[in-house]
Amino acid sequence: MMNLCHDSYKKIVEDAVTEKERSKLCEWWRLFLDTVRLSDTSHDAQLQLIDCKTECLWERQKLARIDTDRLRYMEQLMNAKIEAYELTAVMFRPFHIKCLRRIQKICALIVDYFERFPESDGTPLCIEEGIELARYALDEAKVDACVELIKEMEMILCENGCAELTTHSDAESDDLASSDDGHEHETNKPNLYAYVNNRIEKKQIVEKIAEITDVEEQCITHL
Repeated sequence: MMNLCHDSYKKIVEDAVTEKERSKLCEWWRLFLDTVRLSDTSHDAQLQLIDCKTECLWERQKLARIDTDRLRYMEQLMNAKIEAYELTAVMFRPFHIKCLRRIQKICALIVDYFERFPESDGTPLCIEEGIELARYALDEAKVDACVELIKEMEMILCENGCAELTTHSDAESDDLASSDDGHEHETNKPNLYAYVNNRIEKKQIVEKIAEITDVEEQCITHL
């Protein structure tokens, strides 16, 4: 029901003929969302309501013609985005793409604030809080990424039966022992083949790990 009303208000605002009418309808839209009380108290339902509010506030801010009104709506937007991130961080790890997207939205609003109010006296508390939260969240995400990367490396090693990678060096040296005349023993040839195959397998594992590293690093540096 909430989604139906939200979409209806959004469509009416978009179809409004004059800017004055659009502003009035947008204000009604905002007041409606402020009075919504959820019967479903799950995190998903709360996030959905917050996203509806931010969509409305963003539209309301665009229609504002006075700097004080713009700043007021921007502060409300930032508070809503921070609340949305905190709810998302309860459900997902800091490195999860949903958490990173929330941080992206906070960063985008911070940039928008400094572009719109370059000569503002002092920075609003919510903007400073958004900056600190973004820094903290990205640091947490990088740490979490390292932990996840290590886990994936361990899984690859286990799947390929190479948990003993560091313990094979002595055995591999023995397999390649030569006779006094400088020629390999006949019995060493199967061991030599096993050694070569093992080296190829290790190379493939390293390549897989490198692929994972590239993907994770892209996610981290994407912001």
